[in-house]
Amino acid sequence: PATPRHTAFSDPFLSIFSDESIEIFDVHSAVWLQSLPLAKSRPLTSDGSICLTVDSEVERRHSVFFHLSRVDRPALPLNIV
Repeated sequence: PATPRHTAFSDPFLSIFSDESIEIFDVHSAVWLQSLPLAKSRPLTSDGSICLTVDSEVERRHSVFFHLSRVDRPALPLNIV
């Protein structure tokens, strides 16, 4: 596995950012949920809802902002770090 570079938490989800991907886990059930193959990404908020990636495979080497949202909590405020 790749070395974790950043983490973000939004109960019950733990997001672990590495140089190769973003891994998302459910901390209550200790289950891996999803891998997002976005290299060199990092959270811009403490809950990981806004992220930045500079993956060379994405958008011809331009930085890209993206938003991870939850269907069960669409109205939560963003916590910018």
